[in-house]
Amino acid sequence: VAFVCVDQPDLPGLLRPEAVVTGDLAYVRFHGRNRQNWWQGDNTSRYDYLYSKEELFSWVERIRYLAAQVRLLLVAFNNHSRGQAVQNARELRNLVL
Repeated sequence: VAFVCVDQPDLPGLLRPEAVVTGDLAYVRFHGRNRQNWWQGDNTSRYDYLYSKEELFSWVERIRYLAAQVRLLLVAFNNHSRGQAVQNARELRNLVL
């Protein structure tokens, strides 16, 4: 069973971003860091977030670490509100490769 490594707002009660390996599969999920709408927002406004290059770069070493430890690494972006997920996935791919 894979632990889900998440990136989300830095709010009380939420998981901190970390790279944890629990098997031969690793899963990283980017929810966005929309603090303002996290608790009060709906499914659209909660995930309305565009990661900066610096925010994505903070994950590069973690992702490389995970990739070296597992058979399969999955990275998903859930900041889908206005198509930001596709843009950020491409940016992260370029940073990691």
